[in-house]
Amino acid sequence: ESYGWTVHPFLQPYLLGGIVFSHYVVSGVKGLAITSARAILTKLHHSVVVGHQQTLDIAMAYDVTGKPLTAIIAGCCYPHDEAYLTPQINIGSWRGVVMLYGVSDGVFTPNPVPLSYLKSRFGGR
Repeated sequence: ESYGWTVHPFLQPYLLGGIVFSHYVVSGVKGLAITSARAILTKLHHSVVVGHQQTLDIAMAYDVTGKPLTAIIAGCCYPHDEAYLTPQINIGSWRGVVMLYGVSDGVFTPNPVPLSYLKSRFGGR
């Protein structure tokens, strides 16, 4: 907050442009994270963007009215490996951001942008 960011409580879904944003979304009474974009759409029937996993997973579907729904898991945008992760996960991590174009009532076009491209285009570490 001291840097001008709006901070939302952990796991409190935040609705913006008809899209739910959260660190992760849960399924069932145990509160376990839903771990695939397809499962998010199947269980929640809503456009959702989450982090939590060091992967990029995008699923698209349609509701009963034909409205497009999109779920995205995009978990990291940092250049370093994390000590708490296994070497296989660190090597296999997708690193970047996902731009959401044309957001309106939960409908949008996702554009994944890898961190390697951002670094080559704008410099920095």
